[in-house]
Amino acid sequence: MGSPLWRRTSLGWLAALGLWLTVSSPAHAYFRVINDTPNVIQIAIGYVTSQGWVTEGWFRIPARGDQYLTNQLMARYYYVHVINEYGSEWPGDHYFCVDDKSFKIEHGPRYVDKDADFCGRNGHRRAQFTEIDTGEQKFWNLRVEEISETAGKRR
Repeated sequence: MGSPLWRRTSLGWLAALGLWLTVSSPAHAYFRVINDTPNVIQIAIGYVTSQGWVTEGWFRIPARGDQYLTNQLMARYYYVHVINEYGSEWPGDHYFCVDDKSFKIEHGPRYVDKDADFCGRNGHRRAQFTEIDTGEQKFWNLRVEEISETAGKRR
């Protein structure tokens, strides 16, 4: 004799909910940005892979919102470029290429951020990035506070 329809339906919904929670939850390692400002921000990140330097963006994070930028930390050092909806930016000591629309730029293994013309020669623009040392942690939360304050504060 089969189980009642309501029991099979309930178990189906529970299984679907469990799958949704598993898929929507971050993996066991991540780089997460928390926007503690009253403004929408856009984030571009830079990191190094076995093939060389990569920058990608734009990640749009609503005011008082957060977003997981990676589901695994691929490097110890990440570089972030943060800009709010009014054009204010975090200062930075490192330069990478960005585009005005969504992008993923593979700079290659020989990229040197001191080459001021590299981005323009390759159809991109140059932007300042702040270095974030994750200390080889598995989880990293970057809290963005007012952009005029010190960048890269971790909590």
